Amino acid sequence: MPHVSNRGRTVRRGTRRPGVLGLALVLLVVVALGVPAQSLDDLFNEPDAVTGGDGSGDGTTAADGTAPAGESSPGDDTTTPDGESSPDDTAAAPAAVDIGALTTSPTRVSGSVSADAGLSVGYNEWPWSDAADGRTPRDLIAASAGYKMSASVSVDSRPQPYLRFYTRLTSSLSTTSLSFGSPAVDELFVDYTLKDRVFFRVGDFGMGWGRARLFDSPANLVSRVGDGAAVRASLPLGTGSMTAVAYTLPGWVSTHGEGDPRSFAGALQVERSFGVFSTELSGHYQLDEGPRAAAILTAGVGALTLAGETRYSIDPDHPGAPGRDGNAMTAIGNFFWENGARTWTFWGEYAYDHSRRDSEVGTDGVRRDGEHLVGLAMKAPSLGGGGWRPQLTWRHAVGDSSGQLIAGTSGTVAPGLTLSTGIPVFYGKPGSYYRGIAETRVIDDDTTLTDEESNVLRVSGENVVSVGFGLSVSFSF
Repeated sequence: MPHVSNRGRTVRRGTRRPGVLGLALVLLVVVALGVPAQSLDDLFNEPDAVTGGDGSGDGTTAADGTAPAGESSPGDDTTTPDGESSPDDTAAAPAAVDIGALTTSPTRVSGSVSADAGLSVGYNEWPWSDAADGRTPRDLIAASAGYKMSASVSVDSRPQPYLRFYTRLTSSLSTTSLSFGSPAVDELFVDYTLKDRVFFRVGDFGMGWGRARLFDSPANLVSRVGDGAAVRASLPLGTGSMTAVAYTLPGWVSTHGEGDPRSFAGALQVERSFGVFSTELSGHYQLDEGPRAAAILTAGVGALTLAGETRYSIDPDHPGAPGRDGNAMTAIGNFFWENGARTWTFWGEYAYDHSRRDSEVGTDGVRRDGEHLVGLAMKAPSLGGGGWRPQLTWRHAVGDSSGQLIAGTSGTVAPGLTLSTGIPVFYGKPGSYYRGIAETRVIDDDTTLTDEESNVLRVSGENVVSVGFGLSVSFSF
């Protein structure tokens, strides 16, 4: 199954853990009206060039832990000590800027609620194909419906310029038990900036490296950080930066025991800029898995951004050249272009994943030595008010000529109410790279589609071609 990279978007999370702060945070919702919440990054947002997504999801701080520019400061009082205004003195000698006030903020509570429902109708097999097995087009028609509801509450506090606390609790409606689970900790971390230079983050958070959007990003060596607990450190380095992370996962702890070195992994990334070019070199090591190394080269030429990245993994039991046992190389090249008015956007990728090579003939009868994938995505100008921008995404596996094509759009039809419509098409022989996942795919599952495509479809189904409609009611506080 192809996994869509969430670089710059929401990092895929592991098992949620019940939060003991759940009831307290629900009470805080009452005083939280009017506080905005951060929206998700979409498919076409440029990724952060230094550290990738840090998983905080709140958008309130820079990578070095400082607060955003533009926040109000209480340090500009222009009254005299006796309480009398002194406009003339103020004009002649402006009040000193309180740097501490600019880089601190009171505790803020925010959240979001969304409820979605969708319907899709289409064919579960192509009427003219052998897989139809003589069934009439009417017999091949299948319909499916889906719904979901979720809510989250976040607490963000920066009592000192060098110190910050952030946590987010979530709860979702189970479509089987039809009940909401106990609030679970989605993220919880503490930020600490040492001497305005070295930034630390400790706790449960997500990270993402790499530039891919349509396929897995080879350089995303830290994709599993959000499934456990981690310590991250970042600091400036010349014209770039350096980021290091050490983390542990529940599976490693249960296998090797608490405190065993094999229960931990580490990763390091160094980023530098050279004019229109930027480079990123990174490595990852865990005792059971062996070393992995990755490199990224990015170049910006006007409105066009070109990027290439690769990863090389070494099997600790059989080190050697790519293609032998667990040794594998994966690479991606992509481009991003957006016109000055930001009305037309294009994204394209080519991926080669040697780790997907088949030592035996696959279920589709094809023997491969690695998988070649190509993909294109496009956003067109808005059709009118409400954000109705048509979008098209195409992914194709070269080896077996299978793929998926998704066309759709979404827009606001009333305050807080979004209507989405889309046409997903899966082609290829049953059991091929993309048809192999058709029987189990869930359209709004991030293992199949991007967040952007999920917002368009919001439905599930097993059809090779469908017409889907979805309604979403959501608001933030």
